[in-house]
Amino acid sequence: MPFDERSFDNPFLKEKPISFSSKAEVIPPNFAKKVEDFLFDKVQIILEQLRDGNISSKDVSVYTGLSGIALMLMKLQNSGILKNRLSENLHDVAFKITKHNDSRKSSACTFLCGDPGSMFVKVLAADEVKKGQRGDLKRVIDAGEVLTRQGGKIYDEYLYGRAGYLGCLVFMGKHFPDFKDEALMDQICKVMIESGISGAKHNRLKQPMYYEWHESEYVGGAHGYAGIFYYLLKLKHLPSVQQVLQKELRDALYWFVSLQTSSGNYPSSIGSQSDKLVHWCHGAPSAVFTLIEAYKVYGDEKFKEAAINCGECGWKRGFLKKGFGICHGTAGNAYTFIALYQLTRDLSHLHRAVCFAQLCVDMDRVEHRTADRPYSLFEGLAGTMYFLIDMMDVENATFPCYQFH
Repeated sequence: MPFDERSFDNPFLKEKPISFSSKAEVIPPNFAKKVEDFLFDKVQIILEQLRDGNISSKDVSVYTGLSGIALMLMKLQNSGILKNRLSENLHDVAFKITKHNDSRKSSACTFLCGDPGSMFVKVLAADEVKKGQRGDLKRVIDAGEVLTRQGGKIYDEYLYGRAGYLGCLVFMGKHFPDFKDEALMDQICKVMIESGISGAKHNRLKQPMYYEWHESEYVGGAHGYAGIFYYLLKLKHLPSVQQVLQKELRDALYWFVSLQTSSGNYPSSIGSQSDKLVHWCHGAPSAVFTLIEAYKVYGDEKFKEAAINCGECGWKRGFLKKGFGICHGTAGNAYTFIALYQLTRDLSHLHRAVCFAQLCVDMDRVEHRTADRPYSLFEGLAGTMYFLIDMMDVENATFPCYQFH
């Protein structure tokens, strides 16, 4: 499939390259006002949809359900961007839409798609309105016991597997330090590492680690190597990771960097000859976070160069016809440029993030696909809004519910 079938032409590519000497030069004079107006208009739409019952209460997940919308509402309230324009407290709304999260059960045990994520958000929303239910966090910790054992049909990827549960533990520990459980994190990492090493041996592969999801060897952040390796690198201080940091994991990262295509992208799965998906879930926009962490840990410029190549791929092909969400949309791809700016301090990356933010603000002028869950955090409008809120504090911005500093 030709590249342009999945992405629009980036209108900013036609402009002459600009050299910036200060951050102030990168941000257009009316940028903040445009973002504020967009957020105000769109939050009214989401609030109306919630009041009218048009957003299903059956899905309480962070990925496509009420918990993800609640996270965006809390972030918007805490940002203060609309403090003089909102007539209701968004923390109250977040609490209202998540207070029954424990009545909906999921088979997944992860941050984005499972009970741990929805329970964590329920407690977070209650905490914001001083209606603490922190005891419920014990249930998040208890949910991990089954993941500390090998065997069964438990995978290691982020959306539905062990890495995704690790993500929930990390974010829970950041918000509620009393519930930080590094011993449990270490157990989970240990099983993930053993799974990868034994998988490679079992399949008689030269690569140091092997992971699959439903019999496919995925590469991206959602189901594959990018997400698994990112979390192992970020938790490098844990004993189980320390044991493999300078050998098996290091070798695995050098194998991972070699997967990059000539376009700067990453294949969706091992063996795929296609180079068409430029998404966080599959492609360069998630690989970039892994490569940046590998550079920080191992100091090899090869990882940094590969990360920058991811940015070039996203700049040329990241304005997606699929929409403006964060899992597989333009807003999610823009976090590539934020991460590269934070790493390099090169203002050209910040400029690219601003350009993609401008595309998002003008999303109603572009004919694009409508997501199945059009108001959700990972597929829809809440994710676009989350990104634009982050653009107002780009130094501290992180890809939601995945990347952390």
